[in-house]
Amino acid sequence: MSETMKIAFGQISAGNTHHSIKDAGWFPDEAFCLRELQSAEIDLMKKENETVLLQGELQAVVQFLCDRCAEQFDYVLCCDFHYFFKVGEDSSIYEQELECNEEDFNTVYLDEPVIDIGEILREQALLAAPEWKICSEGCKGLCPGCGAVLAYETCRCESIPADSPFAVLKNFKKH
Repeated sequence: MSETMKIAFGQISAGNTHHSIKDAGWFPDEAFCLRELQSAEIDLMKKENETVLLQGELQAVVQFLCDRCAEQFDYVLCCDFHYFFKVGEDSSIYEQELECNEEDFNTVYLDEPVIDIGEILREQALLAAPEWKICSEGCKGLCPGCGAVLAYETCRCESIPADSPFAVLKNFKKH
């Protein structure tokens, strides 16, 4: 990760500091293939001497392999995010809190007052990826017998052998 992707608290003003990220060196290439980085925008605002609010937006076109048919397809990753960065230790871990608020979930405690923007963008790209990568809702997948891509080909499997325990199913009529 390049040092230019790191921003020290001292470089952030009390007003809004905007950054447009053009370099895609932070992108998680081992997870999926980046086709186009459409936008990576970051706004930073110092709230207190030891607290910074980061708000951002990420849009990128990536290429996945479909989990059903193994065909490549393009997918648009799109997410908005925000974090609070604080220097020091998380004191709430020592308290017996019963509930956490939204700010608690979005607060990152740092050892030193430096934010790694590349790390944040990488994390958001991975979180924005779908769990199941399906090329389309109507994807029929692969035939488990012959491996035909059912969207383009017909199944080449032979009919069920007569000595198969499933052969009796042919005798049932559809109603």
